[in-house]
Amino acid sequence: MNIQNLYNIFFLKNLYPTHYEDYVVLDGGPIISIRPLKRSDGPFLIEFYNSLSPISLYYRFFTPVKNFPQSTIAKNILYKLTQLDYEQEIALAAIQEVEGMEKILGVSQIIRQSDSEGIAEFAIVVRDPLQGRGVGAALFQRCLAIAKEKGIKKVFGIAMPDNTNMLALAKKFSSKLKFIPDANEYEFWIDLEQLQFEELNSNILKLLEYFINNLNGIYSQKILQAVKFQDKIFNIIKILNPNKINKFMIEFTQKIFPNYL
Repeated sequence: MNIQNLYNIFFLKNLYPTHYEDYVVLDGGPIISIRPLKRSDGPFLIEFYNSLSPISLYYRFFTPVKNFPQSTIAKNILYKLTQLDYEQEIALAAIQEVEGMEKILGVSQIIRQSDSEGIAEFAIVVRDPLQGRGVGAALFQRCLAIAKEKGIKKVFGIAMPDNTNMLALAKKFSSKLKFIPDANEYEFWIDLEQLQFEELNSNILKLLEYFINNLNGIYSQKILQAVKFQDKIFNIIKILNPNKINKFMIEFTQKIFPNYL
């Protein structure tokens, strides 16, 4: 094994993928960031899982969880989410800044199946007060987009019959929702080769509109520092039909990037 191979194994696989960082405007709510989890997120993950209700923990792990901080489940999930191989694993967090501190609102994972090439399992959990407000959908879309980019062809998930938020997500993205009577759970499959991601582009429009109304806001300034995000805006503007470029897009571009138009 040569030096380059060793470098690829021990360094590149753990290089934090900044290009997966993104921002989302929730319907009727604040702007949040979505990014891959990091090793330093351990304390935030502990606070997040400790905040979940017993029913949310049950929906996520399919078993009652008592005294979560001391449970085997807690130790396993915290290790997995803070020791990621970014080349093989996908784990995203929805983040909101609260008084200068990051607060995790939700966590999603795509877990490759070692015995089935091109197939992965999806899992997600969101803070109880924010369930049904778009956090889960935003995490879901971005996980699926990254999975497709990484060559995963099909994703499946499992939901309890009374987990209405998860079933709503499944129905939105999958036409293959099946009830398994023996297990008392639903199973759904998503074919990533057939899935389109138009909603990711519509989110760019929401972000542009947000910036017009909040040009001096903390998130506006942070996002504008990200060259990656500027490039994304440019690409969206380039591919849109000129007839669809509305007033706020032009106004935003002229104010923030005066040399572009």
